[in-house]
Amino acid sequence: MGKKAVSIDTKKGIILLRDTGMCQHEISRKLNVSRTCVRQTIRKFNELHTTATKPGAGRPFKMTRRQKRAIKLQQLRDDTLSLNDLV
Repeated sequence: MGKKAVSIDTKKGIILLRDTGMCQHEISRKLNVSRTCVRQTIRKFNELHTTATKPGAGRPFKMTRRQKRAIKLQQLRDDTLSLNDLV
């Protein structure tokens, strides 16, 4: 099973309901999201004081921008090189 994306509006709703004193289980039933999602949203809000996703989330690149530029320049100089030769 994969994760389903939760909108920012839903996350704000979780925080608002938590501020009113509602427990996590009731919030998850009312908004139809998992209890894990509610727990993580509240924890991240307490740490970062925002519901937005933190910057830098996701898979890191294997090559830096500098390495990509160098490969492109080599390819422009000599377009007969194979990919293995460029790398």
